[in-house]
Amino acid sequence: MYQLPEKLLELEPYDPISGDYKIRLDANESWHNPMQDIPDIILDALKGAKLNRYPDSECTGLIDAFCSYYHADPACVTASNGLDEMLGILINAFIPKGGKLLTVSPDFYMYRFYAYMNDVENVIVPKDENMLVDVEKVIETANAQKVDAVLFSNPGNPTSLGTYFHEVIHLIESVNCLVIVDEAYMDFYNQSVLDFVKQYDNLIVLRTCSKAVGLAGARIGFAIANETIANAIRCAKAPYNVNALSQIVGETVLREQEYLAKCRQEVQDSLDFLYGEVLTYSWECPKIQKLYTSCTNFLYMKMEDAPGVFEALKKKGIVVRCLGDYLRVTAGTMTENRAFVKAFKEVLAD
Repeated sequence: MYQLPEKLLELEPYDPISGDYKIRLDANESWHNPMQDIPDIILDALKGAKLNRYPDSECTGLIDAFCSYYHADPACVTASNGLDEMLGILINAFIPKGGKLLTVSPDFYMYRFYAYMNDVENVIVPKDENMLVDVEKVIETANAQKVDAVLFSNPGNPTSLGTYFHEVIHLIESVNCLVIVDEAYMDFYNQSVLDFVKQYDNLIVLRTCSKAVGLAGARIGFAIANETIANAIRCAKAPYNVNALSQIVGETVLREQEYLAKCRQEVQDSLDFLYGEVLTYSWECPKIQKLYTSCTNFLYMKMEDAPGVFEALKKKGIVVRCLGDYLRVTAGTMTENRAFVKAFKEVLAD
C-alpha cells in the first residue's frame, strides 16, 4: 500500500488568513492597484498578448523594464513566478542534499520550508535582543558550520528593521559561501547591495513586484547576480516560468516610473502616519510593549496578549498578522489606517 514520504507527513500547509474582512492589513501588499490606477495603459498592452503561444522564456521585455527602473544589467537578472519559485530554485540548485542553509530568526518562514523540502539542514542564528541581524554571529556560525549559503531578508520580515549596507558587504566578504539577500522591501529602505552583484562571486539579490510595485497578484520575482551565477540560475529554472499576462503587466507597470514613485511616497506617508499614531498611543498604553522603527511598509510591535488583540480586531472586520507575542500591521490607505487605530484603541481599552 502506497505511503506518503515521511517529510510530507510532518508538513502543515501554509495558513494565509482567509475570510471576508472589510480591512486587510495582514499581507504587506500595496493598496495601490495598477489595474485600477492606470487601466487604459495596462489594457492596451494586454491586447498584444499571444495566449496561444508559450511566453518568452527569457522574459526579455519584463527584465528590460526592471533594469531600467532599478539600473541593473539584464545579463545579471532572472525572472521568476514570484520570489517563492526563485527561493525553491536557488536552494535546490545551489545547495546539495544534506547541505546547510543558514537563516536568521525571526525571518520569512518560507526559507525554512524550502530548505526542508530539499533535504537541506537549516542552521538558525537568532537575531539580537533588538531584533537586528547579528552579522558577526552569522559570519562566525557560517564559517564554523561550513554552510553552503546564508539567506536573510533586508529589511527584515517580520521585524521591519534593516541591516546597514556596510554590514551586508562585511558579511559577503567574510564568509566562504553563497549569500542570498532578499530585498523584497528595499523600495522603502536605502541600503541595497543590488549595485554590487558584479563585484562579488558569492552574492545573489532578490527583488519582487509584490510590495511597492503593487503586483502581488501577478507573482513576479527577480534574482540578480553576476553573469556566471545568473547563467546558472537560468539553466536551473523551468522554461516559460512566468506567464505571458504577468510579463506584460509587469513590464508595463515598471515602465511607469512617475506613477511608481508617487505610489511609493504615498505608502511612506501612510506608514509615517500609522507609526506616529501607534507610537503616541503606546506612551499611555503599557499593553504595547515595544514598537519597532520600520524600514518597510508595515509595523511590528510586541503586545500583551497579541493573540487576543488579533482576534478582537478580526471581530471588528480588521485583520492583521499575529506572530506569537507580536503583531504585524501593513500600512493601508489613510481611511484604513484611521479605522485600524480607532479599533486598536477600543480593543486595548477593554
